[in-house]
This record gives sequence, structure tokens and C-alpha cells, in this order.
Amino acid sequence: TISESQYIKKKDSMKFKKDLNILIAEDIKYNQELLMSMLQTCGYKSITITNDGIEAIQAIQSKQFDVLLLDLRMPRLDGYQVLDYLKKNNMIKSLKIIPLTASVLEEDQNRCQSYGVNYFLRKPIDIKELKTALLS
Repeated sequence: TISESQYIKKKDSMKFKKDLNILIAEDIKYNQELLMSMLQTCGYKSITITNDGIEAIQAIQSKQFDVLLLDLRMPRLDGYQVLDYLKKNNMIKSLKIIPLTASVLEEDQNRCQSYGVNYFLRKPIDIKELKTALLS
């Protein structure tokens, strides 16, 4: 027989897809490295990093991604402008978008929900919360 913890791990691994293509849109190098490390710790391997919203849109145009970890405050093109682009081009539903922000304002979360985004992570990112958002 297997223990309860082994059962839970086995059950979680059934939902877990290691082959997800994940795009990180984050302008701060430290945060990029931290997110990359967290994702690799969780077992994800296909991870692309962009430095701003323009690079994120270019990446989305050239490759199919399953998940977008999107910083809301970036130079050149911020996360909300990326969300506007994705919505205008009917790409919101084909991509799991997880906004990231240091903001504690409820209006940021509400604004993201207005785009149909149900996941929202506040910085500093907690690996358990990140894993939960990815598995949800």
C-alpha cells in the first residue's frame, strides 16, 4: 500500500504537465532568475524570458505558449497593454495568463479580472502560490 503523502504526490503529478511552454515577461533581472529557478524547481523545462511587453508580444507571435507570467509594470509596454493586445487579438482564452505585481491595490486585481484573468500573484512570489496557479 502507498502512504497518504505518496498518494497526494501521485495525484498531483497526474495533473502536472512538465511540457508546458512558459513565457516570463519581467523587466527585472533578479525576478527573471527567481521565477526561472522556481519553475525549474517545479519541474518545468520549456521557459522563455522577455524583458518587456514588446518582447513578450513578439515571442507570442512567433511561438505557441501555454502560460504567460506577466509583470504588470514594465518599461516600453506594460502588462495591461499586453493584455489589451491579447484581448484585441482573441488570444486571452488560448493562454493561461498569470499577472505578477508588487502592487497591493485591489484595483489591479479587479482590472486583471476584467480581462478574464482569474490568476493573480503578488510579489514577492511564493513558490507554493505559483505552483497552485500553474496547476489550477
